[in-house]
Amino acid sequence: MASAYAVHAGELLGFCRRSLRDYAAAEDVVQEVFMRAWRHCHRFEPGVASLRTWLFAIARNAVIDVVRAGRRRAWQLLDHHDLGQLPTPDHDLNQLFDWELLAAALDRISVDHRTIIAGFYLRQRTYEELASELGIPMGTVKSRLYYALRTLRAALGQ
Repeated sequence: MASAYAVHAGELLGFCRRSLRDYAAAEDVVQEVFMRAWRHCHRFEPGVASLRTWLFAIARNAVIDVVRAGRRRAWQLLDHHDLGQLPTPDHDLNQLFDWELLAAALDRISVDHRTIIAGFYLRQRTYEELASELGIPMGTVKSRLYYALRTLRAALGQ
């Protein structure tokens, strides 16, 4: 296990950091990967996959577990209860990661911008409905949506 850690831990940490965008969480996931590998070493079949491939499969599953655990908190920041169909564990993993990237980007923008984006795209409100609900002019809704999308694109680029 020590030699596997010496050879693969750095690369696994990089993968987890890119996936989670959180160094401390990535370190925790790498530790969890090696704990799972230790507990389930009897499942490793060298003829089927390399040790590196097996460890990355464990890492991918551990990252997904962390993402799923944090999903509820990120979407609660939208402060709405009728957001439509959120991804479930049965969804395609790519879709799950797309939702998580979006949720992380939404965490990084202002509440006003989140509210406009959630209202327009997730709750499918019209400009008029949003203006009425928020008590702001329709022109403000349009400009706020424009700037919210610009900010969200920048956050997604990070």
